[in-house]
Amino acid sequence: MDCAGCADKIEIQIGELDHVVEAQLDFVHTIITIEFDRQSSVSDVIVKARKIITDLEPHVTMSEVVKGKASKKEKEEGKPLEVYLNCLSLG
Repeated sequence: MDCAGCADKIEIQIGELDHVVEAQLDFVHTIITIEFDRQSSVSDVIVKARKIITDLEPHVTMSEVVKGKASKKEKEEGKPLEVYLNCLSLG
């Protein structure tokens, strides 16, 4: 990711997605942390986030890491889940 302005736009747009509780982009380490409620599936959030990133930074490739597995109790309580996207620049 080359542009701090684009990174800011990415963070804002992902943060505005339905079911996203918070999005934080670490520009230096090129990682975005997405916290979302359990009313949405991980894949739905990631697909939408990837589209936003690709639209603004087409040369960036992403890999995702889901932070741990939630316990049954956490799921029942509706605790948010976090997903990390590593955004690596190819150019």
